Amino acid sequence: MFNTFAHTAIDTIQTGKKYAVTTTVKYEPLADIMIKFVDVQTQYTKNFIDSLITTSTSLVELSMTKDLGTQIVESYAKPTEKSVSKKAK
Repeated sequence: MFNTFAHTAIDTIQTGKKYAVTTTVKYEPLADIMIKFVDVQTQYTKNFIDSLITTSTSLVELSMTKDLGTQIVESYAKPTEKSVSKKAK
């Protein structure tokens, strides 16, 4: 759902860039290259957003599992060798 909003925002910004290129760049071959660059930039940004959403969703799901939470709490509850040796000195 969030990626739909992100893609809409990306498309809006990139459409504005294309409009700026078509209205300001009068040399057609340069304008075509710049528009192709904006298209590539659009696809890259959308892929990045999709990857970011997938990764963050996976991390949130992983952090919500009881096993991971228990492991984290137990790892912090156990004293480490360094902390034990510092207290002994």
